[in-house]
Amino acid sequence: MDQINSFFKIIIDAYGPWGLGLLGIVLLTLTIQLCFYLGRYAKLPKYKDSRRESIAPTDQPVSLVLSMGEDYLWLENTLPVLLSQVYPTYEIVVVYVGNDTEFAETLQALSVGASTEHCRLTCTQIKQQRFPITLKTAHNVGIKAASYDNIILTTPDMIPPVSRRWLANMAAGFGRGDVVIGYCGVERGRGLGDLFIRTSQMMSSTQSLSSAIGGKVYKASIQNFGFRKQVYFDNKGFGYLNMSLGEDDLFLQRIARDNNTSIVIGPNSTVRQKRWGGLGWWISTQRQQAVTYADYIKGVRDTLLWEPVSRMLFWVSSIAALVVMPDEVKIAVAVLIVLRYALVWHTMFGIARRLGEKGLMGFYFIYDLLSPIMDYIMSKPKKS
Repeated sequence: MDQINSFFKIIIDAYGPWGLGLLGIVLLTLTIQLCFYLGRYAKLPKYKDSRRESIAPTDQPVSLVLSMGEDYLWLENTLPVLLSQVYPTYEIVVVYVGNDTEFAETLQALSVGASTEHCRLTCTQIKQQRFPITLKTAHNVGIKAASYDNIILTTPDMIPPVSRRWLANMAAGFGRGDVVIGYCGVERGRGLGDLFIRTSQMMSSTQSLSSAIGGKVYKASIQNFGFRKQVYFDNKGFGYLNMSLGEDDLFLQRIARDNNTSIVIGPNSTVRQKRWGGLGWWISTQRQQAVTYADYIKGVRDTLLWEPVSRMLFWVSSIAALVVMPDEVKIAVAVLIVLRYALVWHTMFGIARRLGEKGLMGFYFIYDLLSPIMDYIMSKPKKS
């Protein structure tokens, strides 16, 4: 004990109480960071859903449900890819929300032409009335119209999946769970804004997917997740009818458990969301989705704060140490910065590879520095 006291006395005499406190913050935040990246996130690249106990066949019939307005480009570009998925038996249930008679008739004509023994397209129209039709209402109609118990939700802004086995990979998740979660990235564009958008999406999904692997499911992507119809009705539908959001997080938190959720990840299970703008569009979208954050359980909210806050404090304290501390401390802190970044880069490189994300890791150092500030901006709910 006397030796420990003597050691701290020497440190305090050398660097003062403020210097000792600064070093303590550097080491504490670095430890928290390593717990996230080496403890939690590092499980993602190695995860195999096949290790879970099988509860049903992996080739059960599946209903793919989506809601849309008038979108002839979707009919031309995306629908043929969905109809050509390699899977024994599935259907595509389209809920058209709108009053365009020509578009509704086109959908009906396509449904007749696309129906086969193993795959069919069914269409339901909800005419726009005085009050807007929410996505929850449209999805509810589609789920009720679905012929099969296994439901996979997606949206018309999902660009055509690269793999013809995307649906098969997602549907296989029902062999081991009542809830199936996949990954959705963002359509690739150009410039620094594009790099930030795609890296931000990858990092957000890393948090939610790794949390799900750890048994705490709180969010999926509305473009790529599913559940059994019976689970949906047992929980009386989506709930939170006072808001137009919540299907992929608040509803998911009600139905998902560690022992009933399958996480399906891999390049052939990945889909991408169509971009509708640049960085401003992305920030606005994230702020809109942040409305549901207040209804997350406290444990989830706290967990989402720890990583970015500890990262910001690590960078601030490290930079302060590089400025004010003696040379030997500056060298030690510089080594810790390089060590942390090497370990973080290695973990995220493995995650990007597993999720099928390319061209992001050269930008990751900039993202790592700036994202806590951007995350704070995007976490503020958008005022209606």
